[in-house]
Amino acid sequence: MESRAGTPDAPAADDLELLVTVPPEGDGALERQIRHFQQSLDNQPNRAAAVERLGWLFIAKARKDSSPAYELLAEHCAAYLARLPDHRDNALLLEGHLAHRRHEFAKAESIAGQLVASRGRPFDYGLLGDARLDRGDVAGAAEAYQEMMNLKPSLPSYLRAARIRWHLGDLESAITLAEMAVSAGSPRSPEPLAWALVDLSRFYFQHGDMSSASDAVEHALRYLPTYRPALSLKARMLMAEGDYATALPLLEPSDSAPAEPSHLWDRWECLRALGKSGVADEVRDRLIARGTKGDPRTTSLFLATAGYRTDLAEELARREIERRADVFTLDALAWALFRNGKATEALEPLRRALGSRVVDARLALHAGLILKFAGTGEENRERAARLLRQARDGRRMLLPSERALLEDESGMLSANPEIEPEPQRKATK
Repeated sequence: MESRAGTPDAPAADDLELLVTVPPEGDGALERQIRHFQQSLDNQPNRAAAVERLGWLFIAKARKDSSPAYELLAEHCAAYLARLPDHRDNALLLEGHLAHRRHEFAKAESIAGQLVASRGRPFDYGLLGDARLDRGDVAGAAEAYQEMMNLKPSLPSYLRAARIRWHLGDLESAITLAEMAVSAGSPRSPEPLAWALVDLSRFYFQHGDMSSASDAVEHALRYLPTYRPALSLKARMLMAEGDYATALPLLEPSDSAPAEPSHLWDRWECLRALGKSGVADEVRDRLIARGTKGDPRTTSLFLATAGYRTDLAEELARREIERRADVFTLDALAWALFRNGKATEALEPLRRALGSRVVDARLALHAGLILKFAGTGEENRERAARLLRQARDGRRMLLPSERALLEDESGMLSANPEIEPEPQRKATK
């Protein structure tokens, strides 16, 4: 990280001043921790350690509120630490996590590789695994996470292990490991605990244990009442039950934390289900404006599913595949190509996506429909049928627009003029 002012041993005063003078919005446990370190920063005997702690708290706040403003404050913490010779690796780890949050996965992996080679601490391996997973290297991610677990069994390492097991199609083990992550958490660090509870709730939700899923997400909201991931997941569970009126207020954006594209998509679904198409169109336009730069993959999936501007859906998916090639991005590209009338071209990324063992209703829906309408041969037809049965089994995880496509597969034809239905096979005597 380049120095903007001063000598290597003299951190820039503007970094420290900014950290102290920008208080966080809200009055929860996380915000109180941030204020505590801000107010005592001048009196800290080890100021560098306090600045590092602030950096991680700002990242937690950014994750909690989906707000890039706190990422900028974490960046200032990293800039401050980078000018201290004994703390440059700590600054680099902060920078790596910020790169990962900003979907700069190659940069994050490069930074993690440097840190693993120079010191090999648990969170260095955690960052390495995170970057590898997003770039589609599940085996490499599992190897890095195992090293993290060997060095320090803890909430972050258990939760990463849970995600790997889910990626490998082992939902039962994912639940067990996520439960271990929650047990290893502490109310004194509410954001990581809420993060683990949301993942555990999502695993329960996929498993069909709605009671445990609801309990876990409510537990997360007791620690962080405005935690965006928990509110979004709670809304999803209400939507699965058809209670859109109760779900909609949970998806309200705030001035301090503009909604992420995934939350806007959920809000769009609720508004349409409630017959508020005019407001839904406004939300759709905000999603496109925000997501085109901030989250191309989600925006592509939304557009392709909605059958709206499918050419842009394809453009965004192609752009995203250059940064990460995990199963979900391959799926987004296949789905966008298919919905943009390029069914045969969709088969190649779909084939790569189907090499994954992830069990996911959305993936199954997309793959089943693509193979049904674009695949050839008896084997593809049988696989399409199996995948669509899997999507129906997990339909609670699908959004209303996705469930509509599952229930009325003929809707594929209106969005794909180049695709013709398979001819009915003549009965043999």
